Amino acid sequence: MLQSIYDQQDFFENYIKLDRRVKGLEGVPEWLQLKTMLPDLDGLTVLDLGCGFGRFSRFARENGSYGDQIRYERAGLEELRLGDDEYDLVFSSLAFHYAANIAGLIKEIGIVLKPSGRTVCSIEHSIYTAPSRPKFIVDEEAGGKSWLLDGYE
Repeated sequence: MLQSIYDQQDFFENYIKLDRRVKGLEGVPEWLQLKTMLPDLDGLTVLDLGCGFGRFSRFARENGSYGDQIRYERAGLEELRLGDDEYDLVFSSLAFHYAANIAGLIKEIGIVLKPSGRTVCSIEHSIYTAPSRPKFIVDEEAGGKSWLLDGYE
């Protein structure tokens, strides 16, 4: 299986302190928007790619998906190989930007989705994933205040 930055202990220990991990879905800034994009989950078969702690999976189950069980598998996004026309919804929050072969991942999602299926996803903003990031950003519209701390790397 492919290794990720989450396998590095120091990174993971800091990552789990973020609001999105501490507060669950309510701590995810994009959650309200993603939620509006979801179909009625009742009776749907859902694939949650990059599920992290499984919070969306539990939300989906609480809203009628999955029946009474959730199955978790640990695998890299590039290794995804599932059956044809298996899922009504593929959901992914903040994971696709880790895929080195995004075209291959999208192709595989197209295979696993039922013909009437839907994909709902978000990716990390490029300010966090760019190879070279500024130490801080000055927001001119907010009176010149920086929104990333000085020394951020």
